[in-house]
Amino acid sequence: MSIEKRIDRQELNIKELNLEQPQAGVEFDPKRDVSERDWELLSQTISDNPAFYGMLAVLRQVRPDKFTHIPVPEGDIFKRRIQGLIDENLWYSVVTEYAGFKQLFPDKFEPLTFRTAPKLWRKGNEQLASGDVGPGFLIDMRVLFPDRAGELSLDKIPTDPWLETLAKGEPINEPLQQVMADDFSLKLAYFAAFKALLPDDAKKLKVDCQTWEIWRSHLKFLLAQGKTKSVDQAGMIRDLAMIAAQEIKITEQGLELVMPKKQSETATPPTPEIKNF
Repeated sequence: MSIEKRIDRQELNIKELNLEQPQAGVEFDPKRDVSERDWELLSQTISDNPAFYGMLAVLRQVRPDKFTHIPVPEGDIFKRRIQGLIDENLWYSVVTEYAGFKQLFPDKFEPLTFRTAPKLWRKGNEQLASGDVGPGFLIDMRVLFPDRAGELSLDKIPTDPWLETLAKGEPINEPLQQVMADDFSLKLAYFAAFKALLPDDAKKLKVDCQTWEIWRSHLKFLLAQGKTKSVDQAGMIRDLAMIAAQEIKITEQGLELVMPKKQSETATPPTPEIKNF
């Protein structure tokens, strides 16, 4: 049965969801749900591309052992790349790549951005005002300017009506397959960003067993397509990790995920009974 048919047939109502206490064993597990071979292919495919620095910053937290050798740009290579994007007026890419660079190479970030920061702030806000960017861009702006997070609220960007409803803490009365049927990957990214940007509201939500099963099946479908879908694969792994995270923080260091521990890691071993004979 195709992924599309499975999604269409599921009658899941998002008002019944709760991210606070996911059932053990049903949430996203990066070691269980992504094979070692797939992780190796991903690390080989995207690790040397600055366009994916932000994605890599999250994936490295999910599987640090698979992203130990992300190449550091030599000399002025990154500066020249950024200048090329500026010359083409591609400020969306400038912001996203700077945010990723800051998270991956923090010791090299300050010298690169000290003189650029005021213009970056102005141009980033112009992008937000254009209405053409999503919540991922807002996260990147908060990563770059954590001291100005209060000026970077969710109302800076347009959202789907269902996200606006979630932001108000109100229930959604549509089945989940209707909410996410159009542009599935984009809406999953919105869901993940919503949790990062409004953590208190996100605690009111929930992903149940059937929903996780649909998402994992969609990921399996993408992984089966090999390197041709590596960017989509990495993006979905990032989003599932963010949704499954116990907590997401946006700090001076960037986006930080606190992943839930497995029961086997948190369970207290039973105290052996001692009998006197």
